[in-house]
Amino acid sequence: MRHRKPFIALSLIAVCLFTSAGAQEINKGGPEPLMIQEQGSFAVGGSVTTAPGTFDPIKQGAYNPAGTDPAGQTLHGDHAYVSALTFILSTAMRSS
Repeated sequence: MRHRKPFIALSLIAVCLFTSAGAQEINKGGPEPLMIQEQGSFAVGGSVTTAPGTFDPIKQGAYNPAGTDPAGQTLHGDHAYVSALTFILSTAMRSS
Protein backbone atom coordinates (compact mmCIF):
# COMPACT_ATOMS: atom_id res chain seq x y z
CA MET A 1 0.00 0.00 0.00
CA ARG A 2 2.94 2.30 0.62
CA HIS A 3 3.95 2.35 -3.05
CA ARG A 4 0.45 2.76 -4.47
CA LYS A 5 0.40 6.59 -4.77
CA PRO A 6 3.73 6.86 -6.65
CA PHE A 7 2.63 4.04 -8.96
CA ILE A 8 -0.65 5.83 -9.76
CA ALA A 9 1.18 9.12 -10.33
CA LEU A 10 3.73 7.52 -12.68
CA SER A 11 0.94 5.70 -14.53
CA LEU A 12 -0.95 8.97 -15.09
CA ILE A 13 2.21 10.71 -16.33
CA ALA A 14 2.90 7.84 -18.74
CA VAL A 15 -0.66 7.94 -20.09
CA CYS A 16 -0.41 11.73 -20.62
CA LEU A 17 2.91 11.39 -22.45
CA PHE A 18 1.70 8.62 -24.74
CA THR A 19 -1.57 10.33 -25.62
CA SER A 20 0.13 13.68 -26.30
CA ALA A 21 2.75 11.97 -28.50
CA GLY A 22 -0.02 10.47 -30.60
CA ALA A 23 -1.66 13.88 -31.00
CA GLN A 24 1.49 15.24 -32.70
CA GLU A 25 0.87 13.27 -35.90
CA ILE A 26 1.37 15.42 -39.00
CA ASN A 27 -1.54 15.60 -41.43
CA LYS A 28 0.23 15.28 -44.79
CA GLY A 29 -2.93 14.92 -46.91
CA GLY A 30 -4.80 17.84 -45.35
CA PRO A 31 -5.46 21.30 -46.75
CA GLU A 32 -2.81 24.00 -46.84
CA PRO A 33 -2.86 26.56 -44.01
CA LEU A 34 -4.62 29.87 -44.64
CA MET A 35 -2.41 32.91 -45.22
CA ILE A 36 -3.55 36.36 -44.11
CA GLN A 37 -3.07 39.08 -46.71
CA GLU A 38 -4.17 41.99 -44.52
CA GLN A 39 -5.98 42.57 -41.25
CA GLY A 40 -7.50 45.53 -39.51
CA SER A 41 -10.12 46.78 -37.09
CA PHE A 42 -12.25 49.84 -36.48
CA ALA A 43 -14.89 51.22 -34.10
CA VAL A 44 -18.37 52.23 -35.29
CA GLY A 45 -21.01 54.48 -33.74
CA GLY A 46 -21.59 54.95 -30.08
CA SER A 47 -23.48 57.21 -27.75
CA VAL A 48 -22.99 58.27 -24.14
CA THR A 49 -25.84 59.07 -21.76
CA THR A 50 -25.02 60.84 -18.48
CA ALA A 51 -27.35 60.93 -15.49
CA PRO A 52 -27.86 64.41 -14.04
CA GLY A 53 -25.71 65.34 -11.07
CA THR A 54 -22.10 64.79 -10.03
CA PHE A 55 -20.58 61.36 -9.45
CA ASP A 56 -19.44 60.80 -5.86
CA PRO A 57 -17.38 57.62 -5.31
CA ILE A 58 -18.18 57.65 -1.57
CA LYS A 59 -21.97 57.57 -2.10
CA GLN A 60 -21.66 55.04 -4.92
CA GLY A 61 -19.32 52.11 -4.44
CA ALA A 62 -17.81 49.91 -1.78
CA TYR A 63 -18.60 52.38 1.02
CA ASN A 64 -22.34 52.22 0.35
CA PRO A 65 -23.20 48.94 -1.43
CA ALA A 66 -26.89 49.03 -0.44
CA GLY A 67 -27.88 52.49 -1.67
CA THR A 68 -26.96 53.13 -5.27
CA ASP A 69 -26.97 56.74 -6.42
CA PRO A 70 -26.98 57.12 -10.24
CA ALA A 71 -25.98 60.82 -10.14
CA GLY A 72 -23.25 61.56 -12.67
CA GLN A 73 -22.89 58.00 -13.92
CA THR A 74 -22.52 57.33 -17.64
CA LEU A 75 -23.93 54.64 -19.91
CA HIS A 76 -22.07 53.83 -23.15
CA GLY A 77 -24.07 52.06 -25.87
CA ASP A 78 -24.92 51.71 -29.56
CA HIS A 79 -21.38 50.93 -30.62
CA ALA A 80 -19.42 48.09 -32.25
CA TYR A 81 -15.81 47.04 -32.68
CA VAL A 82 -15.16 45.29 -36.00
CA SER A 83 -12.19 43.06 -36.87
CA ALA A 84 -11.52 42.21 -40.52
CA LEU A 85 -9.20 39.70 -42.21
CA THR A 86 -8.45 39.20 -45.90
CA PHE A 87 -7.08 35.76 -46.81
CA ILE A 88 -4.88 34.71 -49.73
CA LEU A 89 -6.27 31.72 -51.62
CA SER A 90 -3.71 29.11 -52.61
CA THR A 91 -3.62 27.75 -56.19
CA ALA A 92 -5.17 24.47 -55.01
CA MET A 93 -8.16 26.35 -53.56
CA ARG A 94 -8.68 28.46 -56.69
CA SER A 95 -8.84 25.46 -59.04
CA SER A 96 -11.60 23.69 -57.10
